[in-house]
Amino acid sequence: MKHLLNPLDFSVEELNELLDLARDISNNPQKYSHACDGKKLATLFYEPSTRTRLSFEAAMLNLGGSVLGFSSANSSSASKGESVSDTIRVISCYADICAMRHPKEGAPMVAAQKSRIPVINAGDGGHQHPTQTLTDLMTIRELRGSLDNFTIGLCGDLKFGRTVHSLINSLIRYKNVKFILISPKELRVPDYIIDTLKENNVEYEEVEKLYSKLGRKSIDPVVLIKIHILKFLFHEDSLRRTYENLKYNNLYRWFIGYNLNEEVPNHSTYSQNYKRKFCKLEKDLLQTVFDKVIELLINWNCLDMTAVYIDSTHTKASANKKKNHKETVKIEAKKYQKELDLEIALKGLQDEALTDEEYLEEVEKIVKCNEEVDTEEVIGEKEIIVSDVDKDAGMLYKSDKEKMFGYNTSVICDNNNYILTVDTNGSNVHDSVSFYDSFENLNSHYDISQIKYFVGDAAYLTSHICKTIIDLDMIPAFPYTRKGYRKGYFKKYEFTYDEYNNIYICPNEKDLIPTGRIDKNGYMVYKADEHDCSKCPFKEKCTKNKYKQILRHVWEEYKEMTNDYRHHSDVKDIYKQRPQHIERVFADGKMKYGLRYTYFRTKERVHRELTLLYACMNLKKFSLHHYV
Repeated sequence: MKHLLNPLDFSVEELNELLDLARDISNNPQKYSHACDGKKLATLFYEPSTRTRLSFEAAMLNLGGSVLGFSSANSSSASKGESVSDTIRVISCYADICAMRHPKEGAPMVAAQKSRIPVINAGDGGHQHPTQTLTDLMTIRELRGSLDNFTIGLCGDLKFGRTVHSLINSLIRYKNVKFILISPKELRVPDYIIDTLKENNVEYEEVEKLYSKLGRKSIDPVVLIKIHILKFLFHEDSLRRTYENLKYNNLYRWFIGYNLNEEVPNHSTYSQNYKRKFCKLEKDLLQTVFDKVIELLINWNCLDMTAVYIDSTHTKASANKKKNHKETVKIEAKKYQKELDLEIALKGLQDEALTDEEYLEEVEKIVKCNEEVDTEEVIGEKEIIVSDVDKDAGMLYKSDKEKMFGYNTSVICDNNNYILTVDTNGSNVHDSVSFYDSFENLNSHYDISQIKYFVGDAAYLTSHICKTIIDLDMIPAFPYTRKGYRKGYFKKYEFTYDEYNNIYICPNEKDLIPTGRIDKNGYMVYKADEHDCSKCPFKEKCTKNKYKQILRHVWEEYKEMTNDYRHHSDVKDIYKQRPQHIERVFADGKMKYGLRYTYFRTKERVHRELTLLYACMNLKKFSLHHYV
């Protein structure tokens, strides 16, 4: 079994035979139309590709074979943490040969070591691209008739161009081949390629002067970030306006490092650089800027996390509300579904007559089964309205008549109004759902043991959120909300819960007994005796049914504890401060920083923009507190 990981994996003689075969296939396609009947090619593309992937697939189909695989890492188990080694072991059971493209250098080599089928390197990072090299060699030979005795010029990005590296490594084995390497200093060919040329006594010349200077001047990525920061710090209407002011504002020039005589880059140059660098290549860069600002705040002891405040605000999307269609989407299980299922199963054991040993044995079985459950379970479907312009934006109903597409930004801030976390979802995502991403973000980046009070509005008053906060020794500061009841009927709180006996007592002092079953959402039914209800003098104020029923969640006690905390004087004082903290953050964002709407589309781009916006808000607050 032979792999193709590097052009040097084949000798010159083998390459010539391969190129002869390729020419014959090209000239006589019918002759080879069944050469791969019954064979399967696996295309494992961990990064986007059009020409290379389709070339492999078309070639296999033209030879009579079939194709399977994936076109991005997100559509494979790699998104869940599966290694290349594990993937190739599985693929080896299904396919006869594999073509792999990976953003990390050496990944195809790792795959080849664990594979039971031949592996073809379809490009690995900035390292090698042997199949492209074979195509280049074939093209050169077809045009010149030979791969000996010629001079070849290679121009452009020679540092990261894997096709260039592979081609040089292949051509050095042929007679009297000279290389002209044309690139700016920043993108010159790597030293290991130069060393290879020297070791093989191959003539080469590095010529920077032949690289065109006619194009627009490149922009330092630091300058790109600084210009964007200027827009937010000084409340500019747009980036174009910021650029116009760069020409005349000495403060702006000083901040980005430009002198008075230095020409400001064209706005379109900045725009294109921003899209390529921050929207495609360096997607996490703006998050890094946010994290660096937080690091600055921590070093200066600016953060006061005695109390943290969570809330979300809506940002209008750049999408026409009239251009939409309906789609049926899958409903995934709640993020805490495994935890809930485990709690339900354990609660069910309490009603069974088991010895201590039997009980522990059953608990162990339940826990083991729960660990094996798929956390991405789909529990149903629903129909939603989707924008034709921005599919990630969610439909927001501000009133019965007014609706719009928008994004919901969940934010956590501290006692000093510094923003700690930023998470973005469509406007159709409820606050109680977005809470978990925000809380996970908070838990992974900060020492949450500092937090004493966790403050939120009524949207976060759910049993599991209360449990999450209380289990971590925090005090939830939420408002009390009562569900809507029929006028003239008893409220749920008028039924007393007896925790010791696990029963409810009605206003007529009759018991409501648990039925013993808990539904999949975690609710147990407490039922009154039909005979008691028929003779009850309060029945008309209690229920229209034959008997009264009350639902109680398995984590209801945490919600009750939260309502008890609400009466504590310190919790009351903390909750009263909520408007001047989290709501003030949103007010500043909308009034001064353009948070009301966004020009960007897709959740990813909107989130990056909002992350930088909140980083600038933190930075400006820090400067005002310490330097003014």
